[in-house]
Amino acid sequence: MQRIFILVIVSALFLLAFKNDKTYPKNDFVSPIGFPIKLSGTFAELRPNHYHGGLDIKPSKRNRQGDAIFSIGEGYVSRIVVSAHGYGNGLYVRHPNGYTSVYAHLQKFIPKIADYVLEKHYENESFELDLILSLDELPVSKGEQIGYLGTTGGSHGPHLHFEVRDTETEHPINPLFFGFKVSDVKKPLMKRLKIYELNHKHETQHTTDYNLKTVGDGRYSLSSEVIEVASNRMAIGLKVFDNISGTTNPNGIYALSVFQDDSLIYDFKMEQFDYDETRYLNAHLDYAAWKNKEGYIYRGYRLKGNLQNDLFGKLVNDGVIRLSNELTNVKVIAKDYKGNESRLEFKAKRSDVLRTNNNETFNYIFPYDEGSIVKRSDMELYFADSSFYEDVYASIQVNFDGSTKAYSPTFHIGDEQIPVHRKYEIRIKPNPNIDESLQSKLYIGKCKSGKNSYVGGVWKEEWLTAKSYTFGDFAILMDTIAPTITPLEFYGEVKSSPRLSFKLVDKGTGIKTYNAWVDGKWILMKYDGKKNIIYHTYDENVRPGLHSVKIVVTDLRDNKTIFESRFTR
Repeated sequence: MQRIFILVIVSALFLLAFKNDKTYPKNDFVSPIGFPIKLSGTFAELRPNHYHGGLDIKPSKRNRQGDAIFSIGEGYVSRIVVSAHGYGNGLYVRHPNGYTSVYAHLQKFIPKIADYVLEKHYENESFELDLILSLDELPVSKGEQIGYLGTTGGSHGPHLHFEVRDTETEHPINPLFFGFKVSDVKKPLMKRLKIYELNHKHETQHTTDYNLKTVGDGRYSLSSEVIEVASNRMAIGLKVFDNISGTTNPNGIYALSVFQDDSLIYDFKMEQFDYDETRYLNAHLDYAAWKNKEGYIYRGYRLKGNLQNDLFGKLVNDGVIRLSNELTNVKVIAKDYKGNESRLEFKAKRSDVLRTNNNETFNYIFPYDEGSIVKRSDMELYFADSSFYEDVYASIQVNFDGSTKAYSPTFHIGDEQIPVHRKYEIRIKPNPNIDESLQSKLYIGKCKSGKNSYVGGVWKEEWLTAKSYTFGDFAILMDTIAPTITPLEFYGEVKSSPRLSFKLVDKGTGIKTYNAWVDGKWILMKYDGKKNIIYHTYDENVRPGLHSVKIVVTDLRDNKTIFESRFTR
């Protein structure tokens, strides 16, 4: 009987270990590049409003485009995206072992894929594409070249953005789990500690920053042996980077653990995440510090509205440290994927004088776990459930400045340093007696530092509506100015143009659509979103000789510009 009981316990422990220690194939895939992997970005590191979904791999030479990119395994191209923003030229390859690899910011595709894509451009009469393919259309073999390293889309320099996803869930997984070789013997670099003084609701009452000094071998300390905190509760934040061997990029860490008196109270590991939950990053970091240009600071505790449970391992009291007048030991350990670790240790206690609640003024409270509605005669706000990570104490003010540039009062809504998880709806009534012929040109804009940005503009009866992820100052604005089209590589009939390229500029709401026709037939104009340039590299649709060209560009309020001329190829 005792033997059976022991076997049951051992089996249960084995199953528990298996459940919590996922295994990934280490030998199924080859490298996506033909030279040693060096990283300029790590998996799930902190980025504006999202986790980084993969690895950023450096080119063979600094700022060089054109390195060959290979499929890491056999399979087929299951998806192709082409965009002026985001992933730029991107390929998704589905593999028979249940994973999908992603290759983004490609300079171009290999000819067989490029020919397929070009056909789809003309079939859809669109530069922007998001194509889903069947398994027999573009099969690829393990190690077969599929493209060239580039900097298309939202890339700020040549690199390969590389992902491995679970095909069924589409969750990105840290590619380093799959055996790709990356040399790294450097320990994470700790830069700054932040202490959050919390009240009984775990709301921040005050913060204090502490510089760190290294004491050797990845160990850090504070200039003072003891931190005194004017509260019964505190939590920590840490500014920390992972400097990988062979690079100087300040990459994101893999794991962070917080201990109180040698007991683990908080930890996370960047193994995988759900793209639908990527905005929870704004709870995982100190959003206000990021908005204040202080860089990325990892929270060492969980905000109540952060529902991304798969990220966390141990959570004791959400990682909040209880304090008394007795010393407590705090230890923070940061790790990279290779297991290189750095640690910070210090002591903390409650000070004799506790801090009173802050005196910030507000006139609305938005609970983090409930929906909220604000109704005025001239403005309404609608927040869905779970729009915030903690209760928001918001100030909403109205400015009747009589500006000729605004067609409503300006509404100051909350504080830009407060993150919003779900888009909320803003409804504003325009000033009376606006010419009906101009109503289609009105939009809700965000007004900041003398510059306006487009938020949206859909009419719902007498209300103009839009949705926003951020707080700030909002008003109804008008855009009646059409975009401009400036020829660049275009010489008309005077001499041959090497290709057709034009600069598009819209100083109001932004470019909505553009199209071009040569001799009455649609042609592909690629769009460089970073430079706002459209260009056509001659193909079989434009033969040598004299031609006519027509370009039509609209903005988000449907103001239209038409460029027509003749040119020689």
